[in-house]
Amino acid sequence: MKKLIAATLLLLVAFSGCLTAITERESTGSDTTQFYVKGIDAKGQLLFEAPVIAQPNEGVFDALKKSGVPIEYDDTAYGPFVTGIGSIKAGEGEYLALYVDGEYAQTGIADIKPERDMRVEFRIEKIQ
Repeated sequence: MKKLIAATLLLLVAFSGCLTAITERESTGSDTTQFYVKGIDAKGQLLFEAPVIAQPNEGVFDALKKSGVPIEYDDTAYGPFVTGIGSIKAGEGEYLALYVDGEYAQTGIADIKPERDMRVEFRIEKIQ
């Protein structure tokens, strides 16, 4: 009898994990990934924040372009260089620095793969 109860509990725990995964998938669409984009001005003030849904095999840059968040960029030999996003645009002697989960990005935006609840920030910084 104890084995039957233990087996039943084990199945319930395993099944509840499956239901959670199914519910998460249904909330954003099949196999999509939701991340967040922020725009921060030179004074460190948050000017906007928006959720973005990325489709399977879609990078952060492509998802941003499709999201409806206004984005301005220059095509360069190294990939797209974001010059404005949302309501912020870099001025003279400034640029939009790219941060992922609070860390300065080590790759260009076109090479970043979205992860669930990832925070992508564009911060105005001085060119030094």
